[in-house]
Amino acid sequence: TRSPLALSIIILKWLCCAYGTQLGHYWSHMPPQKRPAVVRFLQRAHIFLPAKEHASHHRPPYDKNFGIVSGLSNGLLNGVLKGMPAKPLIALWAFLTVFDVALVERLFASFA
Repeated sequence: TRSPLALSIIILKWLCCAYGTQLGHYWSHMPPQKRPAVVRFLQRAHIFLPAKEHASHHRPPYDKNFGIVSGLSNGLLNGVLKGMPAKPLIALWAFLTVFDVALVERLFASFA
């Protein structure tokens, strides 16, 4: 069985990753005049993906700024993704996709 902590992590993952990424990504493609003030504020704070930062991902050589949540991870991920061969990258993605909730749950439970 899962703990209440695991349930909280799963809900946050759904909100921040599943829905949050699409919303932030959507607004990063909207012209500035169509973005409400609250969205522009959230983009400046990197809570939503800033349009200018994401736009560089759509220009040659198409090799940077893949973060679609807030862009805060781009600094770290740009270097990792450019230098990592595909097989280990896919293996890491698969591992984290399957075990991320359990890993985070154990990490936070250790602080309790």
